[in-house]
Amino acid sequence: MLVNYKNIIKLPVITQSGESLGSVVDINLNIENHVINDYVVEHGFLNREKYLIKPVQVVSIDEDKMVVEDSVIRIVEKENLEEGKEMLAGVSAINQE
Repeated sequence: MLVNYKNIIKLPVITQSGESLGSVVDINLNIENHVINDYVVEHGFLNREKYLIKPVQVVSIDEDKMVVEDSVIRIVEKENLEEGKEMLAGVSAINQE
């Protein structure tokens, strides 16, 4: 079955256990072998959660939704990771005083 890019974008994504992860916002394509590298999925408006889902993690796709394995993990944005490290360093410095 062939599916058009515009039909994948905004497609709701849920896990096998029924948890909503958001919707597909982009697709990363490997241009060397013309294969989908991963689906970019986001959830929320203010505190966006982001997932990169590999094709092997996709259980099924139909016109209404994409179902993925329960083991999909949220991607931590680099900026958030750096802020977290700074906060931990500050807490550690306070505890040493």
